[in-house]
Amino acid sequence: MKKRKTENTDNSARVWSPSRPDLSSRKRGILSINADHVLAQAKIGYQLTHAGEPIAEVIDKRPHQVEIKDLHNKRWLINLHQLQDIELSAFLEDLAETITNYHQSTPEVLADMPLVDLPDDGEQTIDDDAQHFRRHSDQPAVIPTQPLLARYFQEEFISKMLNQMDFDQTRYGDTWLMDYTDGVEAHIRSRFEDYFNLFDEVGKPISWLRVAGYAILAQARLDHPDWLING
Repeated sequence: MKKRKTENTDNSARVWSPSRPDLSSRKRGILSINADHVLAQAKIGYQLTHAGEPIAEVIDKRPHQVEIKDLHNKRWLINLHQLQDIELSAFLEDLAETITNYHQSTPEVLADMPLVDLPDDGEQTIDDDAQHFRRHSDQPAVIPTQPLLARYFQEEFISKMLNQMDFDQTRYGDTWLMDYTDGVEAHIRSRFEDYFNLFDEVGKPISWLRVAGYAILAQARLDHPDWLING
């Protein structure tokens, strides 16, 4: 067991755990946005938002764990294994509620006290895993508001796009991995021309999700040529 001296501020990370027993049941099928996937890909500084407002920011990452700091400057340690099969929106809702409840139930006088027992010698002890993973952070306490378009992309567009991709996968399968006769650029250009011609001729609305889908398709082919099916 390792020890460190008590400090005036709470530099330990409180471990987050789901507050609702049914949290893992909120799924949206095989293409739902799961929280463990999002946090695993998130970079330092990534903002977590709920109801259009930032609630926390990623300040540190380790294998299978992510540390965040909430708007009250309190640090939370999240185990990604606990987020498997939990929808991102459900996790953010639960996290926001947990943060709110914690700070409402913690008197201001006690807010800076450590959240672990103190032994008789006056030193604070924490378990080996927490000591191994804990790090101090110099990230600012005030988190800037995320741009509106970025919030829209994260909170609304991604789910719409995943639904479109789910539909396209059911309809077309993995044909996007095959060779195009005139190349992927010519194929996509012809599809876009069809969309705009129908818009000009009969006023048919352009499906921007399909436009975005082709952009994702092209980027995926560019980033992963090893996925392509030749011949």
